[in-house]
Order: sequence, then structure tokens, then C-alpha cells
Amino acid sequence: MAHEMISSLLDRRVLVTGAHGFIGKHVTKALTKAGYLHLVMPTHADYDLSDQNAVRALFSDVRPDVVIHLAGLVGGILANKQRPAEFFYDNIMLWAAKNGIVGVNATYRLAPAHPWPAGPEDVAGTVRWVRENVAKHSGDPKRVFLCGHSAGGTHVASYAVMPQFHRVDGSGLKGLILISGNYDLTTVKTPDERYRSYFGDDVAKYAERSPFKGLLKLPVPLMMAYAELEPPFIAAQSENLETALRDAKRNFRSIKLKGHSHISITYSINTKDTELSDAMLEFIKNVN
Repeated sequence: MAHEMISSLLDRRVLVTGAHGFIGKHVTKALTKAGYLHLVMPTHADYDLSDQNAVRALFSDVRPDVVIHLAGLVGGILANKQRPAEFFYDNIMLWAAKNGIVGVNATYRLAPAHPWPAGPEDVAGTVRWVRENVAKHSGDPKRVFLCGHSAGGTHVASYAVMPQFHRVDGSGLKGLILISGNYDLTTVKTPDERYRSYFGDDVAKYAERSPFKGLLKLPVPLMMAYAELEPPFIAAQSENLETALRDAKRNFRSIKLKGHSHISITYSINTKDTELSDAMLEFIKNVN
């Protein structure tokens, strides 16, 4: 009976993702040695598994009986140096795809070559592109949720509350998620080079370049998150915004992640630590 079961499995079509990677090569070698007759081993060039449509095409083309999933984005010191942050931000896209969400990663031009308002301008371009193209990837252009972390949180907040940057009807957003951003620049009395290179030397303009007051009147649902171990000035930004939103009697969702830092808060997404990602998913699903 056991021999017959093994024999029947050997005839099944087995899809091995990541078959050409370090682990995949050893697994496929063992499967071949064991007598598996129908191994399907696509490359990233054949099917980009971070693209939902490509995944659907793969399963439609191959129709596997068994799937061994070994694909992943990996790299060492050089890869991380050449593509900073790509590894963990792409993890967020994988989490999105796993939960039926079309994830879009976007970056922005950097100071000092691109000072204010390059950030919200780049966010505006991203939102417009998503609205025009997401349907091609099975997404709903009427349900665009914008999320930003750290400086990205500042940029997406600025875009959301400053109509001069909107390139679609309203902001084009269904909801906004802010993670560990800098929202009130008026608290910066003596800006260092990081602030001056982007927001400029004239501190008198910092108020009009701050999204803080606009967030208190934001017309779309808002979620904010920050970590217990944030740098003090970042923690203060989130805590002050949280207090002001409550005082304004705004309905919003806030979460403070214990034991996390400014970086690990986003590293946690698509891992076994689901506190933040569960809250984000619940927020998105509950917005009508």
C-alpha cells in the first residue's frame, strides 16, 4: 500500500518555485534522484511571483498537483548596499498579495538634489499611476490605500492633506496609513542638515509645509502606528498627533508596538509577528 502511494506521487506534476536557488537546487536534485518524473522548475524570468497575474498564469499553465515553494528575495551585504530597503519593503508587497491586495512599492527623489515639495509630488505621481493602472492587475482604482513609513510617512501625509498636489478627484484615496512619520515641523526650532536640505533654511515656512493640521481634518479614514523604541523626537510626533486627533474628536485607529524600533516595526510585516499587519488588514477591510 505504501509502495503504491509513493509510486502514484512520483507521477504527479510537482511545481518547485525557487528551484534554481541554493536550497532549490538541492531539493530538485533529491526529487530527481527519488524518481519524480514531472518536475516543473520555472525561473523568475518565466514568472514573477510578486505579480498576482503572473502567479495566476503559472498555475493556469502548469496545473500542478504538488507545490514546493522555495522562492524568495535574498541577498548579502553587497546586495543590500546596492538596493537599500528593497528586501524588507518587498516583503510588504508579498504580504499584500497573500491577503488579496495589489501591493505597489514606490520611492521618491532625495534631498538635497530634490528639496520640498519633491516628496508629495512623487506621491501624487504614484497615486495617479495606481489609479490608472491597478485594474490591469485585478485591483480596484476606487480603493487605494496609501501607506508611508518614516520620511515616507511625512510625504504621504503631506500629499493627502495638501490639495495642490492632487492629480485625481480629491486625493484619490480610500484610506491613509502612517507609520512613524514626522508630521509637525513647527517643533523643529534649530533644524539640522537633514531638515535644511529638504525643507529649506527658512524655518518660517515649516508650518505651511507640515501636514499636522491638515491631518486633523482629513476626509478619509486614518490609521497611524509607531514603535515603543522610536527615537524620542519621532515618538513625540506620533504621540502629539494621536492626542490632537482625540481632542479634535476624530475617528482614527492607532497602534503602538511594544518592543519594536523605528526599523523593526516595518520588518515585522509578513513574519510571524502579525500585530501591525493584522491591524492594517483589519483597517483596510473595515473601510466601506
